[in-house]
Order: sequence, then structure tokens, then C-alpha cells
Amino acid sequence: MTFALGMMIGLFEVAFTTNQAGLFRNIDYARAIDAVRLVYLSSPRVRKWWSQTKIAYAENPEFVALIDKIAAEFESPVRKDEVG
Repeated sequence: MTFALGMMIGLFEVAFTTNQAGLFRNIDYARAIDAVRLVYLSSPRVRKWWSQTKIAYAENPEFVALIDKIAAEFESPVRKDEVG
């Protein structure tokens, strides 16, 4: 699992970096964010993995902040998708 998650987050970091450089289409980047959010970070196990692994991404603090922000959405008592 660790290998698969490392590959996934690494690929997303590439998408993040190329999007910042203007080399990644916004619609593709939005899809990547949705995948990270819904498929991966919605899992408590993956969020725990991220909290223990994110130090490896310290050279890209904006990326770490983005993943932390997405993970925090699932940690809050009332999530946006539960309101209604």
C-alpha cells in the first residue's frame, strides 16, 4: 500500500507542479484533485499515511499545504458533502 500511495502522491505532485508552471490543462488538474480528494484522502488510513509521510515532500511546501487542506476537509466534524 505504501508503494502505491507513494506513486499516486508523486504523480499528483507532478500534476501540481506542471499546473503551477502553466503546462497542465486546468480541467485535467481539476480531475486530478478530485481523484486525490475522493478516492484517496477520504480514507482515514490514507490520511494517517500522509501525516507520517509528508515530511518527504517538505521541499514543496505549497503542495504539502494543498494536500493538508484537502485532508482537513475530511477531518472536520461536518463536511461540505454531508450538509443538506
